[in-house]
Amino acid sequence: MLKRKAGKFLIGNLMVICAVTVAVLFSGNLSAYAEGQAGKMTAKKAGLKVGTYNAEKAFQEHPSQAKLKKATQKAQTELQKARQKGNQQKMQQIQQDYQQTRNQVFQEFEQDVSKHMPEVASNAGVKAVARDVVYTADDVKTKDVTSQLINSFEEYENKKKPSRKKLPAFPK
Repeated sequence: MLKRKAGKFLIGNLMVICAVTVAVLFSGNLSAYAEGQAGKMTAKKAGLKVGTYNAEKAFQEHPSQAKLKKATQKAQTELQKARQKGNQQKMQQIQQDYQQTRNQVFQEFEQDVSKHMPEVASNAGVKAVARDVVYTADDVKTKDVTSQLINSFEEYENKKKPSRKKLPAFPK
């Protein structure tokens, strides 16, 4: 007896659900709702912008690049002298010193990129930044922020340097 009542109750509920579903489909409300939801999802995804930057180009313009060029010239000159004298130990020491300086410059560059990138990304209107983007979906836009990164290095260096304003002369 209990099974019959449960079965009738279940069948009755299914009929009501079917009737409501048919009514909604015919009125077009369900399709309008589905289209509205799809539109919201597309609008959210379409706003995603990813920044990219050319690390090599940014490094070439980084202020520590002058330090690396100077170290390279010095190492080449000293290596040439040590080679002429046949001093292998001195040559190894020069190469180690140069490698250490080179690694230090690269670390400075990477630290500066990490330090400046949040502001660069914010100014460029991107939500993420990557060196290389191999693939993007149609709804993802990319923007190169290399020049903005280079500008941020230059602005920071200019702020660090003391201004050379001419001070007023002392009265005699």
